[in-house]
Amino acid sequence: MEIQRVRTTEDMNRWKIVPPQPEGPPRTYLQRFVVKLGARIMFVRVEEVVWIQSAANYVRLHSNPNPYTVRETMARVESMLDPTRFLRIHRGAIVNLEAVEGLETSPQGNMIVVLRGGGRLPVSRSYRSSVRKMLRKSM
Repeated sequence: MEIQRVRTTEDMNRWKIVPPQPEGPPRTYLQRFVVKLGARIMFVRVEEVVWIQSAANYVRLHSNPNPYTVRETMARVESMLDPTRFLRIHRGAIVNLEAVEGLETSPQGNMIVVLRGGGRLPVSRSYRSSVRKMLRKSM
């Protein structure tokens, strides 16, 4: 909320509360990735991506059955994805929440994301709080 001073004819020192104004149109998220394979250009729907792996200035989209490489940074890809559907679990990994079968904790306290296809991805210490927050929201 923002408070603004208003000048009226009755009272020169009256204040009013101004509700926050939405900035522009509602946020839209990425629907599909554009992947170049030689001379071909393919489209990979975001729902088909199981997880995304960082590879320097590229990302590797792991989808069934093939992985694809896209020239984009991990931070940019993360900003284009819907945060209710994708979660960053590591500096080098973003996971599709629909593809998550469960979570495991090792005796040392390390958290591991178990994917439906049997894949396992580690959760780094810096992203554990966001994973726990996501768990609380889903319960």
